[in-house]
Amino acid sequence: MKKLNPILLITSILFSLFLAIFSYSFFHFLIKQIGLGVVSSFLVSHFVILMFSILTVVLITKINLKKWLKITFAIVVPVIFLSTSFFQNPYYPEDFENRASLVEFNEEQSIKYNAITSSKTTCFFLATCPFCEIASDYLNDLYISGQIKDIEIIYYAYQSTADSLVKSRGIQIPYKTIEDNSFFSFSGNSFPVVLHKEQDNQVKKWVGNDVNFACFDYLTSKQ
Repeated sequence: MKKLNPILLITSILFSLFLAIFSYSFFHFLIKQIGLGVVSSFLVSHFVILMFSILTVVLITKINLKKWLKITFAIVVPVIFLSTSFFQNPYYPEDFENRASLVEFNEEQSIKYNAITSSKTTCFFLATCPFCEIASDYLNDLYISGQIKDIEIIYYAYQSTADSLVKSRGIQIPYKTIEDNSFFSFSGNSFPVVLHKEQDNQVKKWVGNDVNFACFDYLTSKQ
């Protein structure tokens, strides 16, 4: 049997760990820099991690070990790398389900909504909502990569607070603030909220956990 190059094995292990630990950054790199959709980026990032895991397993099996140890490594190594990736960038089956609700405004609501925003896609975010921050990161990557263009964020916050938040997170999406309770007439009380104009007075609405991978891919498909 050909002798295993230990440098190759160590490189494979370290690179697999690097990808797993920084899977969130790798995920967003594929969206922002490569221009892949959110679901596509998820699949590609995990496929790459899995391939390097398999390569590591193949290299380990070349070591003179007992059969049961090789089988153990073949199972444990991919589980470790993929589990590490999951903890860095959690995802669940419902993240791939488009659970938008269709809302139809009456004439008065439509006039008020158009007075607030003229964008095709409008996000209602709280400055203190961590899930809003996560959603803004995904949407910002899609905006920077040109996959979403006609979009606006409306924050329920003081202007100075929103300015500080946008600057700290590098948000490039156009935004504005509303400081009174008119904000909640369209957002409701659960966040984040994303509204997308369909036709006439109809909008699709995603709320809370429904603002997911499927939501982002739907928005890019409508640009």
